Amino acid sequence: MTDPFMNKPDTNTQRSIIETAIKAIEAESYSLTLSGEAMKTIGLVEKATELGEQLAKSMKLHAFYTAKLHELA
Repeated sequence: MTDPFMNKPDTNTQRSIIETAIKAIEAESYSLTLSGEAMKTIGLVEKATELGEQLAKSMKLHAFYTAKLHELA
């Protein structure tokens, strides 16, 4: 049963929330990239691989939110 008081935010609010999420994902992706490079540099290849896997998940999420943002345009 849906709550009648839980209204969907207006389009501008939705767009703003999604844009903020995209910026956060981009910042996280940058951090993961730099951390992964640092791990490879000091020889921690396994940890760098883990960070690469996290980066791939972040990029999928980025693509999802970008598609949602385009739907609202």
